Amino acid sequence: MDVKMKKNIFAIGFWGLMPIISFAYIPSDIDKLNKSDNCQQCDITEYIINNYQKETFLAENLNHSYWTAAYLRNVDFRKKSLIHSNFVVSRMFETIFDESDLSNSNFSNSECEQCSLKYTKLKNSNFYKANFEYAQFTNADLSSASLEKGVFSHAQFMNANFLGANLSGANLSRANLYGSNITQKQLDSLSFYRCATLPDGSVYDENGEIDCDQ
Repeated sequence: MDVKMKKNIFAIGFWGLMPIISFAYIPSDIDKLNKSDNCQQCDITEYIINNYQKETFLAENLNHSYWTAAYLRNVDFRKKSLIHSNFVVSRMFETIFDESDLSNSNFSNSECEQCSLKYTKLKNSNFYKANFEYAQFTNADLSSASLEKGVFSHAQFMNANFLGANLSGANLSRANLYGSNITQKQLDSLSFYRCATLPDGSVYDENGEIDCDQ
């Protein structure tokens, strides 16, 4: 075997052992997120933001963006446009969506701990099997949204719009629904709403069978 062939075999073997760096997200889209006001259709899949202080982005237009399986801590999406965005199986902590537009977005199987969605547009959005315990939905528009089989215990839904929303199998135990337009039919479709504050301010204690002061 000549020297040149040995060098070629060595090179192939060496580069074959080198790790291949791959990202689920598109690195150039991360640049757009931080440097441009338009990040429409950006792919932020599996991106990790783990901050202890609030972080926001320059991009205002985030319509049709993908945040699938992303890990987001202390991210501020306040007043952003996120129409038709995808947050499926994402994990979010102390994330703010106040006054943003998330119409037609998908949060299926996602988790959002201590998140805020006050005055947020969530029309036609999907929260199937999502976990939004203790979330703030005060004055949110959830018209025609699907909260099916989601967990929203202890969440704040004061003055929220539930017109046409699907709440089948959802858990709203100890949620605050004061001033909202949730209907009795929607309440009956829930899996649980024990100790929830109802639109008229009364507390649902299953006709006195539950001590809601505990």
